[in-house]
Amino acid sequence: MFIKVLNIDNYGYVADGDNGLSIVDISNSSSPTIKGYYTRAARYVSVSDNYAYVADLNGLMIIDISNPSSPVLKGR
Repeated sequence: MFIKVLNIDNYGYVADGDNGLSIVDISNSSSPTIKGYYTRAARYVSVSDNYAYVADLNGLMIIDISNPSSPVLKGR
């Protein structure tokens, strides 16, 4: 299994294969909190501004992460 983790501005973005994308608040490193999920498969993640660019086996997804508790697919 391959897991990609990206740490930006107190959030961790975890591309966890078939488990999807998790957004984790890591502002308190002793008590990380999961803020949101996007449940489609995620193999790789990159973040720019309010968007996560997530690759799966079918291509690229663009996910709006401006509200970390409720990520929204914006395009494929």
